[in-house]
Amino acid sequence: MVDVRDPEAYAAGHVPGAINIPLAELEDRLSELAAGAPIAMHCGMAHRGESRGERAATLWRAQGFDASALEGGLPAWQHRPRP
Repeated sequence: MVDVRDPEAYAAGHVPGAINIPLAELEDRLSELAAGAPIAMHCGMAHRGESRGERAATLWRAQGFDASALEGGLPAWQHRPRP
């Protein structure tokens, strides 16, 4: 799980285990994740269809990664039903 928000937003709360790679740094940090492993990107999902998580997933897929955006972003994860 990769959180593509800025470091301040990440520090305020994130999915446990997610690493923070801000969207502006993605291209320079491609080597930090293993190619072939599925990667979920997420953000605050403020602008569905144009969110940072969706743009990040598109960028990483173009580089050959198995990347997707977490549906609904961090807000959906925070409000998900729990067993």
